[in-house]
Amino acid sequence: MDEPGDDEEIWIMQMIPKFIFVGAAITILLFFAYFFTINTVTTDNLEMNVFFNRLIYSTSALTYYDQELGRTYFGTIDLKKLNSKNIEESISYPSKNYFAANITLQGKEPVYYNKELFENLKPLRKLKGPGSAKYSVKEIRVSYEEDNKIKTGLMKIEILKTVS
Repeated sequence: MDEPGDDEEIWIMQMIPKFIFVGAAITILLFFAYFFTINTVTTDNLEMNVFFNRLIYSTSALTYYDQELGRTYFGTIDLKKLNSKNIEESISYPSKNYFAANITLQGKEPVYYNKELFENLKPLRKLKGPGSAKYSVKEIRVSYEEDNKIKTGLMKIEILKTVS
């Protein structure tokens, strides 16, 4: 044991488990760094749901709002507000090239939010990738007042969103 180089052999043998541990730690670090930084988050569906909720629940958009009581009646549509001008004024985005919608109440004429963009994006909804359009359609049962009678009808809302 007193031969020259014996200490070096023992030292190298003692370092092998440490090298293996350092290699495993670096591999785990690289694994987590790769999978936590390289991922895409798509928020298209969430953004379209927010737009839908703004249409349905905003007091200035479609929902009937009683000013005397200060109460909003969810699920009840004010027919006076069901026009393109009102919807475009009540829902504003910095860029008009982001959302478009077609709102159709059963038995009534369709109303558009950003009609020109809706017509341009409609053929692109079947494509995928940048430059296409994300499409969502929702149907809800609503009530409205017409001729001093409360009526119910099906409202269909088609939403198109540009994909960048």
